Amino acid sequence: MRTIGFAFWFPLMALAGTDTLHVVWDADPCNSLTLQWLVHEDEAVAKSIPYGSKPEHLDQVAAIAVGEIASEDDWQLARVSLRNLPEDAPTYFQLKNDGPVLFSETMPREEPDTFRFAEGGDAGRSGATPAICRQAAAFDPGFAVLGGDLAYANGRQFSSWVKFLQEWRANMVAPDGRIIPMVVAIGNHEVKGSRGKDRKHAPFFFSLFDSQFPAQGYRTLDVGNFLSFLLLDSDHTSRVDEKQLSWLRKSVEERAAQQERRHIFPVYHTPAYPGHRSFDGLDRAKIRDLWCPVFEGCSTIGVAFEHDDHVYKRTVPILKNKEAARGVVYVGDGAWGRPTRSVHPVDETWYLERATSVNHVLLVTLTEDSQQIRAVDVDGKTVDQFGLTWSENQWILE
Repeated sequence: MRTIGFAFWFPLMALAGTDTLHVVWDADPCNSLTLQWLVHEDEAVAKSIPYGSKPEHLDQVAAIAVGEIASEDDWQLARVSLRNLPEDAPTYFQLKNDGPVLFSETMPREEPDTFRFAEGGDAGRSGATPAICRQAAAFDPGFAVLGGDLAYANGRQFSSWVKFLQEWRANMVAPDGRIIPMVVAIGNHEVKGSRGKDRKHAPFFFSLFDSQFPAQGYRTLDVGNFLSFLLLDSDHTSRVDEKQLSWLRKSVEERAAQQERRHIFPVYHTPAYPGHRSFDGLDRAKIRDLWCPVFEGCSTIGVAFEHDDHVYKRTVPILKNKEAARGVVYVGDGAWGRPTRSVHPVDETWYLERATSVNHVLLVTLTEDSQQIRAVDVDGKTVDQFGLTWSENQWILE
């Protein structure tokens, strides 16, 4: 696999093709932003962009690095890494000499009174994706988390990534014009062969997001001292067991020991408790046997985000594969944009509290003592809503 490299530069000229701009974090979200966009091979690219803390005063300069995208000869990736930024504040930048001044924001270090993010998966191109993006953006989240199957490129069609990133840029803009960052995990449609593969089988995903996943298909993202995401690889390019399981145990243990870090969310693609597919197979049993006990043993994990099935589902609280008041709620099943599927009958499926065939995004609101989650459809209609309360040092379903 050809990896991203940044040892070469293009002539200083006006930028083009920034309709694929997206903002990610490969460093501390409280003081950094990483800007990325696709560059066609025949485009000339500038050496730097101006940026600053005020739109009328872009008094700093950041270098643009341009690198190859594995297995793709027509496109390259431009990247700007902004560091040492003010905490919980906007940063303004200009990608073209005569273009608009754009902005995104860093995250707070301390937990605010209210904090919001959006979550979902299985987006793809067109379909319901633009409408769901607009619903997510209207919520004004700090960022959006995508639990795999972003562009449906299958490691083969890079044109799918171009289309997906164009739709993301056009629609994931907050009401005040802020560009909403994306946080990603890997899914089967990022990979040639879907499951049981390695990095070389997901060339585009690891070219675009190599700085976030430099050595493996999983990572943590810590937001300040109050929020963490465990972004897992459900056997797409990293095995569920082996090194990833040891890493998961250590990562949960370290974060659970931090008293202020009350919100910890696992995010992964293949659901342990599916809303559409069979209960067994596709490593579901392995995830239930290995990962779920780790989640359920951590008092600061009350919700796990699952995807892949293209429906909406919410489970009862589950502990040791049984319904229990102090268990974990498994929610999601990924229908950001893809056509939906049938669901298991709720009254015949012991672990389901709610299931319906609908495109949706999860809108999450956090306070110190509560986690409120609302699923909305393409029209903004509430599909489901539930909450957890911090009680006796644990998240409990209300």
